[in-house]
Amino acid sequence: MPNGSVRAALLAVVALGAPALAGPLNPPAGPVAPSLKTLDQVEPRVPLGTDTTPGDADSVFKITASGSYYLTQNLSAQNAKHGIEIAAPRVTLDLNGFTLIGLVFQGSSLDAITVSAGSPDQIRIENGSIFFWGDRGIDAQTTNGLVLRDLFVRGCGSDGIVAGFDSLIDNCVSEDNGGDGIRANERSFIDSCIASENDGTGINSIVRGKVSDCIGNRNLGYGILIGAGGRAESCVADLNTLSGFFVGGGAVAVGCVSVTNMEHGFEGGARASIYSSLAQTNQMDGISVDFGSTVVGNRCVENVDDGIIAGDNCFVDSNHLLFNGDIAAYAECGSFLIRNFAKGNPTGFVGPNPLGCMFGRSGIGAFESSVDAASGPYANVDLGVF
Repeated sequence: MPNGSVRAALLAVVALGAPALAGPLNPPAGPVAPSLKTLDQVEPRVPLGTDTTPGDADSVFKITASGSYYLTQNLSAQNAKHGIEIAAPRVTLDLNGFTLIGLVFQGSSLDAITVSAGSPDQIRIENGSIFFWGDRGIDAQTTNGLVLRDLFVRGCGSDGIVAGFDSLIDNCVSEDNGGDGIRANERSFIDSCIASENDGTGINSIVRGKVSDCIGNRNLGYGILIGAGGRAESCVADLNTLSGFFVGGGAVAVGCVSVTNMEHGFEGGARASIYSSLAQTNQMDGISVDFGSTVVGNRCVENVDDGIIAGDNCFVDSNHLLFNGDIAAYAECGSFLIRNFAKGNPTGFVGPNPLGCMFGRSGIGAFESSVDAASGPYANVDLGVF
């Protein structure tokens, strides 16, 4: 027998003598468990539909139980109805990239999304667009703990977005609506949003809220309104019909830009604070604040009226006031007006008579002051018009 045939025969004998390596022949006791996930495990959320979230007399869809819901297609408005009504707490609604399309031109649809009275809390709405509804885009004014993200709202008959207390509004755009673009109640945070061409105020943070990295553009009201005790950071307001910013009593604006608005660049209530900001080419004053306010480290450039107008008991320090239409800076009784720099304004630094103020006396200006700081570190400098 050839060597190859002998080798093959030996291998066959060895294979026949080796024990078989396999699993047990008897299955384990009990029923066989499924190895695949159920549909609810794959997609635990609930799709909006007539069978899962049927509407009622004033809504196309109505959510009545807590949980997570999502759209599966665009939603078109119906006469005298809201698009989606949320009537339960702890609801997440993912628009899933789809659009809620209203009937604003016929004036017959209501809100695109509304949260029922009775203040259902902890609502989250995200990831979609809302166009042309007859009333508000999103009406959640009675809700606490609202979260809105990645939404585009346009052309609604009233406000674009209205949020309740303790809300977070992030990365949203609201434009060309019949009221305010975005309005949020107390202690809310509005971040990275744009509000433009609305008939009311662009972004309206009512009381003790924060607005950061936002833009208010071409609105018929204020560009951005910061209510009492609130704060605006790194925001821009331009081409608005009223002032670019309204900074309420005790509120703060820092690092903001207000350009080419039809009234003031920054308009401040009592005890407002405006820091490190730019007011340029506005049709009235660059900055106008009421009593007890603080105005520090700003630039007021080429505004049609005055650079800075401050009420009683204000602190106006280290501002640059360049080529404004009239007075560089004016402060009422009891104010401190120090270390400011002016150039190209018809009038320099002005106070009431009698002064009753502390002025860092200008090396060029002719007025007297209760503290003569012409040669000291607190002097204002006015280089005049040339």
